[in-house]
Parts: sequence; structure tokens; C-alpha cells
Amino acid sequence: MSLPSSPRLQPRHRLRALSPLLALLGFLSCDIGEGSLVAPFLPGGPKAYVATAVVNQDNLPIVGALASAEGSSSLAAASRSGRFYLSNPPIGQGRLTVDPQNGTATNGDEYATLVYRPGIPAGKATLRRAVVLPDLTKGASALLILGTLASPIQLDASSSAGAQLDLAAGTILSQGANSGAVKVSLVRVDKDQLPLDLPRAASGVLLAGRGIWLTPLDLGLSGGSRTLIVTNDLGLSAGAKADLLRLDPVSGQWNPVGTGTVQAGGTDIQSDGGALPGGGIYVYTTSVSVSTAVSGKVVDESQNPIVGAHVIVGESGVVFTNAQGDFLAPSVAQQDAGGSAVMLPIFVLPPLGYAPAIKRVSFNALPNSTNVGTIQTGAYPVTHLQSQAVIRGRGLGNARIFQGGGGLSPSVIQAQGAGEFSTATVTQ
Repeated sequence: MSLPSSPRLQPRHRLRALSPLLALLGFLSCDIGEGSLVAPFLPGGPKAYVATAVVNQDNLPIVGALASAEGSSSLAAASRSGRFYLSNPPIGQGRLTVDPQNGTATNGDEYATLVYRPGIPAGKATLRRAVVLPDLTKGASALLILGTLASPIQLDASSSAGAQLDLAAGTILSQGANSGAVKVSLVRVDKDQLPLDLPRAASGVLLAGRGIWLTPLDLGLSGGSRTLIVTNDLGLSAGAKADLLRLDPVSGQWNPVGTGTVQAGGTDIQSDGGALPGGGIYVYTTSVSVSTAVSGKVVDESQNPIVGAHVIVGESGVVFTNAQGDFLAPSVAQQDAGGSAVMLPIFVLPPLGYAPAIKRVSFNALPNSTNVGTIQTGAYPVTHLQSQAVIRGRGLGNARIFQGGGGLSPSVIQAQGAGEFSTATVTQ
């Protein structure tokens, strides 16, 4: 004897029976306040992020460099333009790490890792300065055994970086709990490529030399005699003193670590005593009395003014362009300590909303006021774009995004039924 089978719902009846459940799921999937979305939906972007460009000394983007922040699980990789977007970072003086180990700008390069506290603003913002990581192959390196040096070591990068490191026998090298060998490198960046603003001079105007990276940044040095010799680009006379600052990877700030003395002949500055506590970024500074105001305008590739561009003039702090693209650095060293006119390197970083096309130029400082005119960058407007094409809640796997040329106003053209649209701005 066969039992009667249960009636089976036809497809349209099944759909009708599930309608209340589908309606509930659809309501729960709506992203309230972020626009009308249907499941499956693409969630809104992060409520906050911090961004900047990661480049080498030649302004080539270091693609794939990883950024992370202390106290956050977020991780961000630099895109092909070099800019990273680190979502939901800790606000304030959280420690930021930029690790280029998996990144590259050109074949054969090797970059240092930066650990510092740049000051992370709230909301969606960019850091005040770009991250410039030096290529260690352009300096001098040596593989050293951690522990006490049995014989002196000289790391001579005078021809490439204008710097030399002398470690006497008895110097102790450490790197946390590590043991074995460590690659120690000495390389330079220019003063406008430093990761943080330098402190203000107690009197007069600060004049800084080149920045010297001693890596790894967490290398510890103690005991013995440790000497850093750097080319005298401050114009100080023989016997004069310069202040030595170090960007400490633990505090993430510039700290005074001693002084240096200009050697006979006036060509070099040599650190006094055991002023080198370990790895870090070092710079010699002095104060001068003669300054100039530096002004100019920043425009994009289409000659349109860029609002909010970050501008660094020499050792000055960051200033920003106004609604007309104009900037003013009110007090910059006009002469070196010997009274000679100085060249003013100018570093321009476009803000969010533009491709991070960094521009570096140099001008002669002029008395009282220096107008450098218009600085045209290769920047063009860009936009972040997240998209998902759907038909009745089902995503289309073959939807395509077309990228147009830069400089055009944002627009989206939807091809109804085809699941295709185009945007007139190059997406980042």
C-alpha cells in the first residue's frame, strides 16, 4: 500500500510562500544611511582612514609596501601609484610602520622599514608628509655579528651619501632578543624628504643638512667609540658645533642626542663622544639669523589650482595651498651659517582627490621674499569607486568598469540591462 504523496509547491507558489522571509532579509540587508542597497550588497567604505604616498628618493612609487598601525589590525598595501589607505587607524600619536619588504619600485632595489609617530588625524585624511624610503643599495652596507666587535668597523658611504660610520672595537651591537648577523646600512635622503617636521630653532631659523638613515632602525649601539661623519652642508666653519637630532623609532619623535664638531678644513662634521645610541634617522642642524618668505602656486596637469596640496620648503614645516592654489612658507633659511645663499628644495604632495604625483623642484633663495612662481605637478583628479551590478539582488559577475582620462569631471553612465557603466575619472 502506497502512502499519498505531499503536494509540491510550484516555483511561483514557493516564491510567494517565501516572500515574507525575503522581505525581512531584504530589510535587514539595507545599509541605512549609506544609500539604498539590496542583498547581496557591497558594504560602505571605512568611516575613517589615513593615507599617504610611499616613494623612494627618486619619487618612484614603492608598490606593495605595507602600512600598519600600533593597536590596530588593519593592514594596507600601497597601490601602483604608491598611495596606501589604512582604514580605521588609532587617532593621535599611534606608532605607524611602513614595511617595504614585499614592495618594489625598480629591479634590484632594497628599502628600509620606517617606524614613527606621524600624528594620525581623525576622519578620512592624509598624513602631512609622504613616506620617502631610501634605497639601501645607494649607500654602504655591511653584514655584522650581533654582540661585541672584536675589531673596528668602518661603513663608508661618503661617495654616495656623504656619510661615514666608524665603530671602534668593543662596540656592542644588539637588536632586541635577536642573535646572529645583521645587515647594517648607511644611506641618505634630502632634508625635504624627512618623514616628520623638524623642531623649531630656539632662536633664528633652523638650517638642516641631509638626513642620514642608519638601519635597521631598531639596532642598538653601546660601549666603545661610535662616530658619525657627515659632509658639512651647513656652511659652518672649522671648530664650530652643530646639533645632532635623531628620529627615535620608539618615541617616534626627533630627540637631541648630542653635538658634532666641524673638522679641520671645514668639509666634515663629526659627532662628539658616543652620541649614537643606535639605528634611526640622523640630521645635523644649526640656527641662522637670515630668513626669507617663500611663496608660489601649485597647479595640476591641466593648470587648475590644487587646493590643500602639502608643500615642504627645505627644512620648514608643511604648509598648505589655499583655494587659489597659493602657498606661503613664512620663514625659511635664506643663507647658510657661512653667509652663502642656499638652494631651496621644494616637495609638493597633492592631497586626497588627486593622483599622488609628487613634484620636487629647487630654487635659489632671495633676500626677504622668494616667489617661485607656478609649480605644475602631474596630478589629476581621481576618485575611489566601489561598485556592484545587481539584478533583483543577484550580482552580475561579468559587469565591467571603464576608466576614462584624468582631468574630467566625475560622471557615471549606466547602460541599462547590460550591467556596464563608465566613469570619466581615472579610479584609484
